[in-house]
Amino acid sequence: MYEHRKQPLLSRAEFSKRVIRHFILALLVLGVGLGIGIFGYHCLGELNWIDSLLNASMILGGMGPVDALHSSASKIFASFYALFFRAGFYRYSIADCSTVRPSHLAPL
Repeated sequence: MYEHRKQPLLSRAEFSKRVIRHFILALLVLGVGLGIGIFGYHCLGELNWIDSLLNASMILGGMGPVDALHSSASKIFASFYALFFRAGFYRYSIADCSTVRPSHLAPL
C-alpha cells in the first residue's frame, strides 16, 4: 500500500489523495463506533438520544460515562463498549505508529 523507503516520494496530488482517503476511513470508523454507542445507550441504558450521544462521545474521548446507568444490561454494555471500542482505538493507533521507525533504530 505504501512505497518502500528506497522508492521515490509520491507527488503532491497522490499524497493528498492518500491523506483524504485515510481521513474519510478514520471518520467512518469513528462514526460506526459512535453510532453503536449511541444506539446501545439509547436502547439498553434507556437514555434519550442526546444523553446517549454524550455518553458515547465521552467514552470514545476517554472521559467515561456521564449519566448513571441503572439496569444490569446497560452496565454490561457500557463495560464492553469502553473496553472494546476505546481500547481498540488505542491498540490500532499504537500499532500504526510502531510501524514507522526512525532510521537510527535497529531494523525489524
